[in-house]
Amino acid sequence: MNIITPSFGLIFWQTIIFLLMLFILGKFTWKPILNFIETREKYIENSLDNAKKVRNELYHLQFYKEHWIKESNLQIDIILREARNMSNLIRLESLQRDKRYKKKMILQARCLLEKEKEAAKVYIQNHIAHLAIDISEKLMGKKLQKNKEQEDIIFNRCNPSNQIFDLLITP
Repeated sequence: MNIITPSFGLIFWQTIIFLLMLFILGKFTWKPILNFIETREKYIENSLDNAKKVRNELYHLQFYKEHWIKESNLQIDIILREARNMSNLIRLESLQRDKRYKKKMILQARCLLEKEKEAAKVYIQNHIAHLAIDISEKLMGKKLQKNKEQEDIIFNRCNPSNQIFDLLITP
């Protein structure tokens, strides 16, 4: 037998086995394999379509995210500007309130000072009048009667409008 040229019987049996194998594979194996390949192909197409949809959704989400970030930054700027304005207004109101309070305190202090000044004038006037009476009593050697006319005379001579008396009181 020659290796290069096969015999007719070998070719015949190999052809029958090939056709039988082709029939068995076609009957039992090719349909499940083709169904599996077709199912796999549909799965891959669906996966690609889903990937395109997800990519589009991601693009839109990225766009909306950037839009939201810009909008939120604008809102943050507006809120910060309003906060600065409110801070400035509160500071100005506080300064004005402090100025009014300071003026009120100064006026109260001045009024109190004037009242104290008047009280001191009256006290000094009375004290001088009593000293004048005491001096007069010692000089005259007798006790003067406390009489309304004598006190009026003494008090009129020690009038607080007198320039010497004002010099004694004012610092």
